[in-house]
Amino acid sequence: MTEVRVACNSSSGGAQLTPEEERVLIRDIAITSESKSKEGDSFYLITQRWWQHWIDYVNQDQTYVTNDGSFMLENCDTVSSSKRPASIDNSDLIYDVNLEESNAGIEIHDTLLEGRDYVLLPQEVWNQFYSWYGGGPALARKVISSGLSQTEFAVEVYPLHLQLLVMPKGDRCAMRISKKETIGELHKRACMHLGLLWPP
Repeated sequence: MTEVRVACNSSSGGAQLTPEEERVLIRDIAITSESKSKEGDSFYLITQRWWQHWIDYVNQDQTYVTNDGSFMLENCDTVSSSKRPASIDNSDLIYDVNLEESNAGIEIHDTLLEGRDYVLLPQEVWNQFYSWYGGGPALARKVISSGLSQTEFAVEVYPLHLQLLVMPKGDRCAMRISKKETIGELHKRACMHLGLLWPP
């Protein structure tokens, strides 16, 4: 996928985009990305709290036409909605684990619900937000085919979580693997995680 970058990056000292410019750019990137989504693409989780703050920021001072034809300015007095969001903070979506002790990577909470706790963004949208705001951690998930005909697409937010145990040594490791991966791919990854020779 093409990574989208904008020259006007506030962190690099350039001119900052207006909320309206950010809104339009993200809308256009999202429409393009979602129309081209295919199996294997990455989508990113972002906390609903941060997303809503950004939505409030870019929708401030929106002008609407009322039923009588007059114009109405919404949210013009709301101080909190006019404030630009801080860096992306996905820490409330993940377990507080020491990544050096876990070879399974960053683990998200098991009880998260889309729309309540997080939203899913196409990779290009995440890249754009990250270039403007920074933060993280990045929580990428893959698009897989699903349904009876395997023609529907879904983002696999919770890949299978496997606990592997090697007997008789008792070595163990945990890993996440997609429901779409083959037994051969599982075997290869398990050997790599456990430090065993591949191919056997």
